[in-house]
Amino acid sequence: TELDGGYWYRNLRRAVRFDAATRALLDDGFRSFVEVSAHPVLAAEIRDAAGPAAAAVTGSLRRGEGGLRTFLLSAAALCVRGVGVGWPALLTGQPRVDLPTYAFQHRHYWLESSAPVPAGEAHEDEEAPPSPLAGLSALPEDRRREVLLAFVREEASAVLGRSPDETLAPTDVFFEVGFVSLTAVELRNRLSAATGLELPAMLIFDRATPAELTDHLLTELTEPTDPAEG
Repeated sequence: TELDGGYWYRNLRRAVRFDAATRALLDDGFRSFVEVSAHPVLAAEIRDAAGPAAAAVTGSLRRGEGGLRTFLLSAAALCVRGVGVGWPALLTGQPRVDLPTYAFQHRHYWLESSAPVPAGEAHEDEEAPPSPLAGLSALPEDRRREVLLAFVREEASAVLGRSPDETLAPTDVFFEVGFVSLTAVELRNRLSAATGLELPAMLIFDRATPAELTDHLLTELTEPTDPAEG
């Protein structure tokens, strides 16, 4: 009864205040955000509002990718960030595959379950996994760029769902080979997590190819810090 004509008029007439609402949730301690829609358009804004705060942000489906696989990938993205997912309910009716056992060794290879870790936290006795770019600064300059370029190409291909033998070429233009705004932000997020850099949301728009993007990241990673800036 509250959703009458006046409600919808106010809904359209007043400011949305989405950023203020997101920041209020962050201030209250929320660190998991799911945009449930046919195609996420606000996930990037949520992540930008979160800033350095460790927050799990995902959509549910994507335009042109509205099947179960995309939905399960979204659930998996939450799961690896420590968000509890009700897998038994989600996978009801799905076929299950028996994993092979090695009877002659009298041992099995089932994955051991553990309590989920809240997003942004880790067990006290658990070390963070090494960065895939660890040791980059110790490499010779020419080799450094080669390693970083290969990593950028692999990450970009993974975001597009390509197989390892379909890696993007250094001069491929991101938005000519299948990237859209959402996947551009996803690539930015992956590179930010791997490098530890706070990268702008428009990064992929401004650096249009893997080669250009690599040169930018290399500068950010190797440029000495100004002592005056602390």
